[in-house]
Amino acid sequence: MWVRSRPSPIPVDPGWMGMSKSSVALLLALVCALLLAAQDPLFRPLYLSGKVILPDGSPPPEPAIVYLYCPGGRQPQAYTNAKGVFNFPVGGAQNRRVIDSSRTLPGSPVGASGPDRSFVDLTQCELRAYLPGYTSSKINLGRRSVFESTEVGTLILTPATKRHGALVSMNTLAAPKQARKAYEKAQRELAKPKPNLEKALRALEKATKAYPRFAAAWNLMGETRIRMKDYQGARAALEKAVQADPKFATPLVTLALMALEQRNMEEAARFADQAVALVPNLSEAHYYRAIAYWSLGKPELAEQSVHAVETSGEADRYPRLHFVLGNIYAQRGDVRAAAGEFERYIKLEPNSRAAGAAREQLKQWKQQGLLN
Repeated sequence: MWVRSRPSPIPVDPGWMGMSKSSVALLLALVCALLLAAQDPLFRPLYLSGKVILPDGSPPPEPAIVYLYCPGGRQPQAYTNAKGVFNFPVGGAQNRRVIDSSRTLPGSPVGASGPDRSFVDLTQCELRAYLPGYTSSKINLGRRSVFESTEVGTLILTPATKRHGALVSMNTLAAPKQARKAYEKAQRELAKPKPNLEKALRALEKATKAYPRFAAAWNLMGETRIRMKDYQGARAALEKAVQADPKFATPLVTLALMALEQRNMEEAARFADQAVALVPNLSEAHYYRAIAYWSLGKPELAEQSVHAVETSGEADRYPRLHFVLGNIYAQRGDVRAAAGEFERYIKLEPNSRAAGAAREQLKQWKQQGLLN
């Protein structure tokens, strides 16, 4: 709970009745400002800043998302700008509420408040960057002061091993200057805390008109339209990205996700298969593939992708795979292995619907004496 200070009484001079209207208005404005300031929460949000780079020191080819991982889960915090820089308040705004590792109330914003307004305990929290086809280093945050430098260091994105395809379109290198300039303008706009999506879309339309084979611009247009909830337009743009560069796996991953959200499991499996064929160790594509094939009643194919994610080193990003694997084991009659996966999943996402279903299943097995 935020602590609020009591407003101090403001002395009023009885002689104010003789003041001019403008002077009275100014005085009232100052009084209102003092009252609002006095009622503001004693809360100072924690800001974090740093940089995301590739192993050669260059910025990511696309804006990367910076995630904050805490015991309560992970939450996206900001996009990097064109130079790979990020800077954001961790908490303080309604759309950026995460859990301080020293607090027990869900949704408590991260920041110093109350008697101790100097430090925030993030000893169990870390930052990572995310860009499809890359793995991120970590920054352990520890106990931080809201009054110290916001700089936390550098995150390094290492490209996944590529065999046949890529997560970055090579067509970008051939784009004419006018198209690249428009594309970069859209990137800068989308990296803002409150981007103007229409403005970014206009820039991307300009880029693709100047260079129709600009797969990266088509892909970013698709992602922008998703944010605008124009799913039909998003799909059209993503399909154009695939047509422009058949070895570009990123739009296929997004198409697989869209199909999952629309409950079209056959299509989700098809797009995920295509992405995995291009980049075999792409964990995000394997995650969508596992869910799609499990839903289609093909546990063997789902299990292949579950284990691919487990060996990728990125399994902690996809806790629901434990729920999927638990169901696969249950279908085979291996109750103990299934129970182990369900228990792991419940610890990672205790408040989800799937966790409720897992708890109910564990309860039934215990009542049946299958876990004694």
